[in-house]
Amino acid sequence: MHSLVIASAFILDLIFGDPPWFPHPVRFIGRMILLAEKGLRNVTRSPRSEKAAGVLLVLIIVTPVYFLTRLLISTASSLSITFGFLISAVTAYTTLATRGLADAARLVQSRLEDGDIVSARKELSMIVGRDTANLNEQEIARAVIETVAENASDGVVAPLFYLAIGGPALAMAYKAVNTLDSMVGYKNEKYVNFGWAAAKLDDVANYIPARITAVLISLAAVISRRLKQVLSPSPRSSPARGKGDSELRTQPALESLYRGNSELRTLNFELSSPWRVMLRDGRNHPSPNSGYPEAAMAGALGIRLGGPSAYAGKIAPKPSIGAGGRPPDKKDIANSVRLMYCSTLSAALGAVAVNFFLTKIVRVL
Repeated sequence: MHSLVIASAFILDLIFGDPPWFPHPVRFIGRMILLAEKGLRNVTRSPRSEKAAGVLLVLIIVTPVYFLTRLLISTASSLSITFGFLISAVTAYTTLATRGLADAARLVQSRLEDGDIVSARKELSMIVGRDTANLNEQEIARAVIETVAENASDGVVAPLFYLAIGGPALAMAYKAVNTLDSMVGYKNEKYVNFGWAAAKLDDVANYIPARITAVLISLAAVISRRLKQVLSPSPRSSPARGKGDSELRTQPALESLYRGNSELRTLNFELSSPWRVMLRDGRNHPSPNSGYPEAAMAGALGIRLGGPSAYAGKIAPKPSIGAGGRPPDKKDIANSVRLMYCSTLSAALGAVAVNFFLTKIVRVL
């Protein structure tokens, strides 16, 4: 039944996104983290005790989230199979963020297209951690595309990965880890010790999903370009008026062969670009994971991402991703969203298939 739960959850996310009126579990997890942090801070007296408190924070948040989710689903299933399925599907749906990510990115793009850069900065500040007050159009576009790429992994592919191997309870535990990292996993003075455990666990949890996301974005780009080549063949040149067939046949064969080989080399170079950039620049990021989907997206769109960004008034130096590409613009936001949809749809189909076969294997064993 888990395969049907995953498919239903993904469809629900595409339809409804993250409506503000819905009591999202992540908000509840966030409140738990705030309360737990406040209590644990009262007993920390040294960097070592802060690290120990951070480890305890992870345990007292992630463990209850996992077991409470399992208890909720098992209780619902004991009442009726249908009710258990509905609770499982809705719980799984809350771990996904495909529609919400796309809507947020498109809203920023819409503000840019209207020429309202002030509103674009404000909308951007809702989905990124960097300072947005002084960003120009290219920098806003860059920030949005980086967020789309990174959150395609954190917000969609990773939850699908954990749904496939462990069901809604494991996916919800992953969301708890991800929420911990977003709240305390900073390397500033306040959280460098206290948030160490949360940050490390998030790195481990996202290691495989981030690389899967990068591969899926690269595949989506290659398939998209192949389809474009098939559906939009280059127009055949018509013979000039007054020239006969004999004159046309005198074109040098070598020149024609060279032109054909040149076009093929250009096409192959373009199609390999996401893979090349992903392998070359995937590590060009402070995070051990975020660079891979961002590099794949940069290669897919032929743009340059990365570079310095400001956080809390301080410039954080970052290497470039996709060096040699052009600066991004607002049109690239829509293309990044399309690639995100293609890659996450592939991830959902893969998660359904993996869970189906895992279930079959468990039954046989």
